[in-house]
Amino acid sequence: MIVRARRARLGMTHDDVRAAGGPSDRLMTKIEHGQGPEPSPSTLRKIDCALRWQPGSAAAVLGGEDPRPLEDARPTRADIDRHDRLLSALERRGVTHIAMRGAGPADDGHTLAPELVEEIIALLNELPMGPRPT
Repeated sequence: MIVRARRARLGMTHDDVRAAGGPSDRLMTKIEHGQGPEPSPSTLRKIDCALRWQPGSAAAVLGGEDPRPLEDARPTRADIDRHDRLLSALERRGVTHIAMRGAGPADDGHTLAPELVEEIIALLNELPMGPRPT
């Protein structure tokens, strides 16, 4: 019910869901009617993406929790600190002209996992210093 309600709220058809990276029309119908086996983790990620939910929302719905729409996403202090540390690490390595998006997910609902960003920061901090900007 929650999946169907979200799709309706967004004004999406099953074809729209599929075009937005979601599951097939047939699978979406089964999910909306509670038929068939539990969706795979890959399918749940596709639902999150297509219905513009924060990652993990479709899985949360299966567990009886409410989904978290992307429009409700607000960066946490940890997100902002991580973003600042990444920018600082890039600048220390001579990367000064980079287009940075906000701390939240991209328009397509995808975002880098915080653990991956931490790994990128650690790798950047291990590199030799880059040229200083002039």
